[in-house]
Amino acid sequence: MLVKYQFIVLFATTAFCQSYAALLAPPKSFVEFSKAGDRAFVIISPKAEQDQSADSIALPNGKTGLIRDLFDTSGVYDVFTMTRLWEIEIYDFKENFAYSEDFVHWAWVDTYAAGYRGYNPAIALRIFNKSVEVSGYEYVDLMGKPNHPMFLPFTYSGYFSLWFDEFRFDGDRLMLKTADREFSLYGRKIILGGSETYLFSNETGALLSAVVEPSFALRYLILVICITLLFLSLLIMGLYRVIK
Repeated sequence: MLVKYQFIVLFATTAFCQSYAALLAPPKSFVEFSKAGDRAFVIISPKAEQDQSADSIALPNGKTGLIRDLFDTSGVYDVFTMTRLWEIEIYDFKENFAYSEDFVHWAWVDTYAAGYRGYNPAIALRIFNKSVEVSGYEYVDLMGKPNHPMFLPFTYSGYFSLWFDEFRFDGDRLMLKTADREFSLYGRKIILGGSETYLFSNETGALLSAVVEPSFALRYLILVICITLLFLSLLIMGLYRVIK
């Protein structure tokens, strides 16, 4: 019987360690080709073992192979001459990058910017012109109140709060839409709304416009009232029991 329980504990521990290791594993290498097909946006994983199961890719110049074998470092390349046009010093998952059609303008968002205590002083959004960072914004610059992780959707696949919803280049502008705030009460999810939609200049990274969902204030007020009434009812019930 003891051997049986030891096996169960060992199996559970191994499964947990493998899952945790997968969460901490760096992203795999990836490549995106420009709309014209003459450039490649390349991110190389710092660990070669991350690409062991990767498939070969075919370049417009006829070359085939693994991404890390075709390209030396992360950056934007001319796919015909294989010349690196400019370097990219950030590596992350593909979903955290956005870029213009020619890759001259690109941006990166920090998935973990919400932090675990509601504030992370690191830059949450960085905007680049080629290899030059032209602008950056902190989490608190982009997320209005409430911005604590308890008011954001949570993903157990990566153990982080989803603070942004949409992130893409639209013509000569970068668009970032933050996540709707939400709150769980007795297992029921209450959507508060209140997402912000920002437009930034491709060239300078300057903020061009910011729109906040107008219904947020009312929903937030209703939530505060509900929580207050719930607290008061519990307090009254407690006092009643003490008096009785």
